Amino acid sequence: MAKKTIYRTVIEIEVLSDEPIPEGMSLNDIEDECNEGSFSGVHDYKIRNEKLVGQDAANATLKQGSSPDFFQMDENGNELEDYWENF
Repeated sequence: MAKKTIYRTVIEIEVLSDEPIPEGMSLNDIEDECNEGSFSGVHDYKIRNEKLVGQDAANATLKQGSSPDFFQMDENGNELEDYWENF
């Protein structure tokens, strides 16, 4: 059974604002405020396209609160060979 490969990217965003950013404000709204509004913002890639294979891929997915089958793999990071046959 083949091991699944996914890619991890971590982006840091720094925002300066006159007032605290409201709780629950989405990243899209923060981006809009940086581009068109009253926030100043910059971003930087901390990790770009880190390859995660097999168990590391499954663990990263679980850590985010998602399920490995979202990326068509089992809990051990093996590709689900029959995934597309069910559609």
